[in-house]
Amino acid sequence: MRLRLKLLRIIMRNCKPLFFIPIIIAYCLLPGVSAIKYFYVDPSEARSTFIYMAQVFIPLCGLLWPMGYLHVWVEGDGCEALRACTKYHKTCVGELLLLCSAYLLMVFPTITFAVIMFHLSWLEYMRLALQFSIIINFLYFMIMLLKNVTIGCIPVVAYLLLCFYISGSADFASFSIIAPNLPAEFSNWNTLLVVFSSSLLGLLLGYLLDRFWYKYL
Repeated sequence: MRLRLKLLRIIMRNCKPLFFIPIIIAYCLLPGVSAIKYFYVDPSEARSTFIYMAQVFIPLCGLLWPMGYLHVWVEGDGCEALRACTKYHKTCVGELLLLCSAYLLMVFPTITFAVIMFHLSWLEYMRLALQFSIIINFLYFMIMLLKNVTIGCIPVVAYLLLCFYISGSADFASFSIIAPNLPAEFSNWNTLLVVFSSSLLGLLLGYLLDRFWYKYL
């Protein structure tokens, strides 16, 4: 565990733009814009604005930290040395889980602020955690499959954009994991849980690809 944390600290320290963008958005943009609307426009509109921005930015910005680490693990200059150092674990799943947990802990105070100020349900945090887990599982699988971070990110981002697009359609909204226009209580949890279950298969396949690739380095 100590080695994993040291590796993460070194890598994230060298990815400063990727590290700070989600923090700025979570602690400045989301509460700032929502608070301005709450005090100067309308409290109900502020609530809707926060939900919309959280649905757009939190899952999307959640890609940045794993991307920074996976870039070093898959195609960085020292990827062979990094894998050689990981004597007792042959994949980066452990570090990826730590990063995802850290990201969800990072956005927790922002959601707490919204729960207190806008009377949101804690289901909002659960929905964001599920959405984030889904995209990271698929991201890991695509990057391990294609062995390229940039190309692997394209289908994941395209999927998110498709979800944003169809979420506004009455006919296809039920197929989207993103629902920026709806509070969590009215979100389609069946779709979220089905897609999350599918993403776990992607995580497993990515893990197997990671081990297989390591074996033949």
